[in-house]
Amino acid sequence: MDDTDRIGSSTAPPASHFPATRPSLVEQAAHGDPETAARAIRELCAIYHEPIRHWLARNLPQVRERDDAVQGFVEHLLQQNRFRNFQWGTAKFRSFLIKCLKWYLRGEHRKGEAEKRGAGAEPVNLGDVEVGQPAETDQPLDRELALAVHRRVMARLAAERYAAEEPKATRLQALRPSLFGDTANVSQAEIATRLGMTVGAVSKAAFDLRDAYFEFLRDEVMQIATPDGVAEEMRYLGTLLAQVEAPDFP
Repeated sequence: MDDTDRIGSSTAPPASHFPATRPSLVEQAAHGDPETAARAIRELCAIYHEPIRHWLARNLPQVRERDDAVQGFVEHLLQQNRFRNFQWGTAKFRSFLIKCLKWYLRGEHRKGEAEKRGAGAEPVNLGDVEVGQPAETDQPLDRELALAVHRRVMARLAAERYAAEEPKATRLQALRPSLFGDTANVSQAEIATRLGMTVGAVSKAAFDLRDAYFEFLRDEVMQIATPDGVAEEMRYLGTLLAQVEAPDFP
């Protein structure tokens, strides 16, 4: 696998990859033909790349080459499709994914343990990782997932709804602070002056942006949540995004 195949870019796929309705990526990964499953696994891993890196940093700081670990995990998933074992309703998909990551890391540790000890290096200690238990889904992991999904949604908005002409792209950037109802830093009057619009027109444009945002957010969440958990997952990820400080918001 060359560098062009490496997973982890935060750039969303082209708009043509997002039809109005599509099977869940998890379903495609678990039950699709080999080509479809491989494509779905790559897309799922692109979504989860940063959340997994942050999970490694927090839980296994001994794993220093985190990008390589994530990439090795992706290759492992492509070679042995563990997603076929995922069952809707048993756990959140990200919990299942972290469980697979733990199994992978433990296997890599065992394979390399003798060589590392022979070289006098301290092996990675996975003894405190309960592989058989459901993975925790604490806020740091979930926040990174929320940001990853948010970036995909914003890329889609830029490509599909606000790219037809330059004023639309400018409008998208100006209205971003109002996505979650945050008008503390920039008032609609200021935005109206900047864009040469009336306050009423800015209010309508902000409403339309939020409507389109949550339409795309729902589409993204449907790919990674159990079918009966989409509404709850949207509320949860939306709450996490609304808590992000403005200067750090992507």
